[in-house]
Amino acid sequence: MTDTNLPISASLNSFKLSSALLARLVENHHYSLTGSVILFGIRAGKLLSGDYGQWLTDVEIGENPLDGENLYCLLGLWNLTTHKIALFPASTVPNAYWQAQQITAPEKKIANCLGVGAYRYIVGAHEPEGRDFEEGAFRLSRLQPVLAWRFYQENHGYQFAKGVPTLSVVNDHIHSAQSTTKPKGLSFSSAGCQVIAGDHTPPNMPTGFYQTFRVLSGQSAMPSPLEVGLEYRYLLATVQDLSAIAAGVQEVRLQQGSTGMSVRLLQEALMASGDLNEDFIDKGYFNGYTAEALYAFQKREGLVANGLATLKDLKKLGVSMECY
Repeated sequence: MTDTNLPISASLNSFKLSSALLARLVENHHYSLTGSVILFGIRAGKLLSGDYGQWLTDVEIGENPLDGENLYCLLGLWNLTTHKIALFPASTVPNAYWQAQQITAPEKKIANCLGVGAYRYIVGAHEPEGRDFEEGAFRLSRLQPVLAWRFYQENHGYQFAKGVPTLSVVNDHIHSAQSTTKPKGLSFSSAGCQVIAGDHTPPNMPTGFYQTFRVLSGQSAMPSPLEVGLEYRYLLATVQDLSAIAAGVQEVRLQQGSTGMSVRLLQEALMASGDLNEDFIDKGYFNGYTAEALYAFQKREGLVANGLATLKDLKKLGVSMECY
């Protein structure tokens, strides 16, 4: 994966992933956290040391090529009380099958990738078309649209420089990859959801690493109605992003889910430039409308257009980060 929606050029040498590194990710991007267990995804991440599905102090991470056919990403859990992490084989990109459907029908919203950022998820049902609802999944909040990326190149490279961002209320959840049942015969089932190795075929109990993920996150092995609506924060990063932080990069970057006065100043500047409508934001919270407005500004000004605010973008907008 040589191209992401990140402006940072990072060393792709292997690195140690730990609670401390994730804390630096949160600090760099001005995230606010909710709950004692945080969900996180590492796009194109590869586990080099340590075991899947166990609480560990740290692990060794490398890079995977994304092919849309294999679970070449990682999903994880971060326990803020014990400072341990647990990792699982996963995908954070659409299966190549759905990617191909998107290419042949560009006017439709079929396959997408969430951009990096912090998202609000609640426990609920994954509702696949033609199959029973899968209770106990983690649902992306539909309270606001997000900037979802769609790709139209034939090589399924998931290259964000060639992607088209769309402000959408996407139906993206965290659920099982159905890696044994294989709906439609696919290696994993996702048109944009984050999926974990394992299966869930109601009324049966979830199995495999997906069941372990649910249990370690604090849910019961068998989905319970009592858990519906429980809230989690999901942090999505790329292996390049984390590699850069591990290498010592400390540059602030504001993006989906960032909060605070710096975000408010960014939004004020985007409103002054005519790119952002105040009616669609809560000042101080970086939402999909903010990302869309920033993308429009970046594209017009000849900046790297990705909806992520680096110091260069902020300077262009006249926003100072000296006190924030």
